[in-house]
Amino acid sequence: MTRRHDLAVDLGPRSYPVSLTVGDGPALLAERVAALAPSRVLLVADATVADLHGAPVRRALGDPPVVTVPPGEASKGVARLEALWLALRDAGLDRDGLVVAFGGGVVGDLAGFAAATWLRGVRVVHAPTTLLATVDSAVGGKTGIDLGGKNLVGAFHQPSAVVADLAWLATLPAREVRSGLGEAWKTAVLAGDPLLADLERAAPRARAADPDALLPLVAACVAHKAAVVGRDEREAGERASLNLGHTLGHALEALAPPLGRDLPHGEAVAIGVAFACRVARRTGWLDDATCARLLAAGEALGLPLAPPWPVTLDDLRPLLALDKKARAGRPRWVLPRGPGAWGLAEVPDEVVDAALSSGS
Repeated sequence: MTRRHDLAVDLGPRSYPVSLTVGDGPALLAERVAALAPSRVLLVADATVADLHGAPVRRALGDPPVVTVPPGEASKGVARLEALWLALRDAGLDRDGLVVAFGGGVVGDLAGFAAATWLRGVRVVHAPTTLLATVDSAVGGKTGIDLGGKNLVGAFHQPSAVVADLAWLATLPAREVRSGLGEAWKTAVLAGDPLLADLERAAPRARAADPDALLPLVAACVAHKAAVVGRDEREAGERASLNLGHTLGHALEALAPPLGRDLPHGEAVAIGVAFACRVARRTGWLDDATCARLLAAGEALGLPLAPPWPVTLDDLRPLLALDKKARAGRPRWVLPRGPGAWGLAEVPDEVVDAALSSGS
């Protein structure tokens, strides 16, 4: 079986390779970095990932200076960003330098935004170590930090390369694997068949983080996102589809900490995708059979399909107004029209509330 997939994000002179492998990530990462001939390298790593997988990566990269970032969304803040800027200064990173982001989505967003803004932009290579980041956030150039809302400050800054070794996923807790499968399910709903059918067939092995099952699924998800980004880099149209599930998902993520809840991003997105399917059924965009099929695929992956606590539209309103797709304070929802089809729509309040309260 193929143990490596090489893809590309086609953006003309800013195109870049995405390499997915099983087992030779450090060597491949070093090869990609060497090809870029940086004057200096700064490795920004999730602290837990650095302990588990950092030594061979550091050796392969020639033992560059390392900045470790505590795991968790709280690291995507202004204080951590300032500390990273100071580390870039102290490392003497000039415009020919390179940042390597080694970790999940938090590290990728933080290091990517620091790279986008340091000296008005230096290069970054992403080495994602979570399934969620590999499937989604490491590709496409979105960077950002949180400021009273998720990713309210950010920039589009495409990486120079992406290298993901699925062997790094072996140490992920089961819940983190499930979180990544939430983004994979979202992508399969948007892409339709054959990816959706492949995901349905591979669900048990994917839940078990079997790399031979995950590798072709991840490659197909990345290929879909790469194609969308290649056609609409800055989300002027089609790229908005990739926000399926995120409008509700981001709001639930923001509500969770004050309630003492723990809701990983991928689970929040999965709840948002299920909600979008139910709204689409209620508005006539999906028929009953198609809605049932899409929801069953999420259920087969072990994903949550409803909010884990009672929530109403009134609870969500202040957060939905901050959503980047909102207009005049009104949320606009990405909704499926069927496998491989989507649309963007405002939804009557009573439909939103009904879908939230019934979970069906």
